[in-house]
Amino acid sequence: MSLASVHMIFHFNRQSGLLMLKGGSHKASVEYRLGSKWVKLDYDEEHLVYEHSTRIRAGMCEYELEHTVAEKYRMSYFEKRDRFLEAQLLGHNQFKIGPLQRMPGDNYVLRGRYLELETRGSGAFGWITQGLDTKTGDLVAIKELRMEARNKSEVLAEVSMGTRFTNEPGLLPTLSAMCEHGRPEICCVLERLFLFMPSAISDFTGGFWGNTSIPRPAKLHFLKEPLEGLKTLHAMGIMHRDIRPKNMLIMSNDPPRAALCDYGKAVEAKTSKVTTIGPIYTLAPEVWTVARDGPYTAKIDTWAYGYAIAEVLGYKAREFSKITQDQLASILRTLRDSYVRGTDGEPLVDLVSKLLIWRPQDRWSAEQALEHNCWLPIALEQDRRHDDPAEAARSKRALLEDRV
Repeated sequence: MSLASVHMIFHFNRQSGLLMLKGGSHKASVEYRLGSKWVKLDYDEEHLVYEHSTRIRAGMCEYELEHTVAEKYRMSYFEKRDRFLEAQLLGHNQFKIGPLQRMPGDNYVLRGRYLELETRGSGAFGWITQGLDTKTGDLVAIKELRMEARNKSEVLAEVSMGTRFTNEPGLLPTLSAMCEHGRPEICCVLERLFLFMPSAISDFTGGFWGNTSIPRPAKLHFLKEPLEGLKTLHAMGIMHRDIRPKNMLIMSNDPPRAALCDYGKAVEAKTSKVTTIGPIYTLAPEVWTVARDGPYTAKIDTWAYGYAIAEVLGYKAREFSKITQDQLASILRTLRDSYVRGTDGEPLVDLVSKLLIWRPQDRWSAEQALEHNCWLPIALEQDRRHDDPAEAARSKRALLEDRV
């Protein structure tokens, strides 16, 4: 039995830089050994090569692929691989986080279809680790939540909200979830839960606004996309209730993309009286008067978003203190002194002044904020790219590659 001229394809994933096996024939599948089973790949299906040795079957032929590099040559290998990928991308920056400096056989923990790699950080209830999707080779973030009786409602909110946002601009989706026993739902009161999400470059605490290498339209994209996500949440009747720079993520530099994350405090309700929500200093003034004035609304999110912009622009927040009218006046005065008329940040300061308004009924909504003229440079940049054939082709290629 003869093989097709192209039966299987090996290629590097452009995001992680790791080797992928891909079916290359319409007529016959290729198989690879995974544990004790053979797994079939039809045309265009692919799988990450993550073992030191992989057995592959094509037709009547069987192969054993050994993919490794001696320790002393690893850095040289990674440098050559990265140069190769850069040349293949023709100058388009598709690297969002990686590529990773890892080889098949390096240490990992397999959780469902995902590989768990190095720990990247920790939060109130768990850990964040770097991961890989074995079906696509793409990088993922794995959020490990330690569920206890005291935080059960927040864990359930994090899971249920994130899985609803599959393709919403400005909202980080949860790709899948599993408990420590491998089930897709929580099965015990006390256990660990793993959430698998697209991996981000950084959060908004990294000081991107002062980075002169990032074009102004890209910076505005980073700020606008979480606002679009916030508009979507409010249209769905959801209050986020924990908006701050740490919960706003940069997902990609080129094209510029950002998203809101962390839905543990979110609630599907038009009003609420709960005050144990986001950090004290980010909360709108009406949160502290619910006993006297009644419940707050989704306008607390636009307040917190405005406060987050103020922090991005350089305002140093007073942590652990409730907002006062004097402090609010100080925030706006500080920003106006820092960004005088004509500077890049001046239109954003004007937007902040529309969001940090004491009376919630006078405060702008997310929908109104998206109509502010501070976003005009984004539209002008899009028009410029549309008029430039080379830029238009590059943008089209970026869109197609991102969909793939």
